[in-house]
Amino acid sequence: MTPGPFGARAYSVKPGPHTVKVGERIESRYISFPQAQRSAPLFGGYKTIDVVVEPNKTYFIAARLNDAERSNPTNGAYWDPVMWKEVAEVCR
Repeated sequence: MTPGPFGARAYSVKPGPHTVKVGERIESRYISFPQAQRSAPLFGGYKTIDVVVEPNKTYFIAARLNDAERSNPTNGAYWDPVMWKEVAEVCR
């Protein structure tokens, strides 16, 4: 099973440091400004997160809503990329 929301992708990478480019897909009901102001990937609103990948681990990365900034679209202040879970498992 692929982690994340429908359409999320899993990628195999070599161990070591990686920079992951993340776009948010937070439901609009949680944000108090129009869709056109969002920093969605369509508008170049990606953010990055650095992850040091260890062998035989799966990392779950997502967009986290910044509750205090949910009405601030400036530079994507309303969200941040996070690595929210790490699972030990044999890599394929």
